[in-house]
Order: sequence, then C-alpha cells, then structure tokens
Amino acid sequence: MADRDLDVVVFGATGVTGRRVAAYLSERAGEVGLRWAAAARDAAKLTRLLGDIGVSAPETIVADVADPASLTAMASPPARAAKARRAAVAVTACRFAP
Repeated sequence: MADRDLDVVVFGATGVTGRRVAAYLSERAGEVGLRWAAAARDAAKLTRLLGDIGVSAPETIVADVADPASLTAMASPPARAAKARRAAVAVTACRFAP
C-alpha cells in the first residue's frame, strides 16, 4: 500500500461505533505501523469526543455524506501524491439518511 498515505479512514468517528473503532486503532496503530485518520462532519466535535475517551487521531478529515465534494476530498490524495488514492480502507460508521 505504498501508493497511499493512509491505511484506514474511520468515517463517522463521532458516533458510538466510530469512536470504538478509533480507540482500537489508536491503541494498535503503533504496534503494526498503521496510518489512520478519523473523519466526521464537525472537526471540533470530533476532536472533543475522541478526547473524551483519551484518543487523539493522527489526522482528522472533515467530510459529510450530504456533500459529495467533501467525500471526494476525503478519498483524494494530497497534492504531493497525485496518482495515489487516499486510503486502502474506509470504515463507514455513519448513518446514511436521505
């Protein structure tokens, strides 16, 4: 996965399931060299809720299911790696409502 800058993105990391996944990744990432990020609609809420459980995501991404451009940005690589994709796995822990 050398062409990706992240291994996992936890999308919906402010919800119960997303926080649990983020906590697990936070504990295990160092052991296996995992590069991960937490994603949610509100960066401040994300930081606060993860902080409440003692988790600090190495990177936070703002994305909203109602905003296709934000989803594209979440999946897109930084400018320095134009041919790469952002992450190998996106864990979607959010509810999709019409």
